[in-house]
Amino acid sequence: AWIPIANSALMVKIVQDKIHPSIREYAVPLYVGLLLANLVLSFLAPLLLAASFYVMFLIFKQYSENYVAHFIISIFTLQISSLVSLFMMRNRPAKGLEAKETFL
Repeated sequence: AWIPIANSALMVKIVQDKIHPSIREYAVPLYVGLLLANLVLSFLAPLLLAASFYVMFLIFKQYSENYVAHFIISIFTLQISSLVSLFMMRNRPAKGLEAKETFL
């Protein structure tokens, strides 16, 4: 079969006699299910990365005067520098929240 999922299922069928007897009947559905779950979750990873970049941008904008620089460096280092930036900003007051009450 030239279809990737069907090809993988056929390969599992071929080696099915070498699989442990207790999971032999579930081997093909289990393999195809894990393959599809991997496909779905692989599309979710970029969305989570984009959401984390957006959250860091909002934090940088609220606590730093140079939020664009912090954000660009954060993008280039895949947010490793965000740890240092957050440590530097930990005691700064939030901009625009002086007169408002916070939720915490």
